[in-house]
Amino acid sequence: MSTQISSKNQHDTADSVSLDVVRAVAATTGTDPEALPPLYEWIDPDALEAIFAPSQADDRREGTIEFTYDGHLVTVSFDDDRTITVDEADH
Repeated sequence: MSTQISSKNQHDTADSVSLDVVRAVAATTGTDPEALPPLYEWIDPDALEAIFAPSQADDRREGTIEFTYDGHLVTVSFDDDRTITVDEADH
């Protein structure tokens, strides 16, 4: 089972990618986001934000990154929408 969070448009997203990742994992696990370990123990949150930040030459960034956070495979994809998918942990 997985949880998926999508935003309508990557330029309309008010929250950071990092915050949305934590919220998506919390939704998957039924845990309060503040009870999860810090995201920086798995990935550099500033680097995650920078990967998909608008560039000077072109406002639009596209791509996908996968990483593990607290035992969950997290996939962040940007195209016209920002999508965060969290797969349940392997035990």
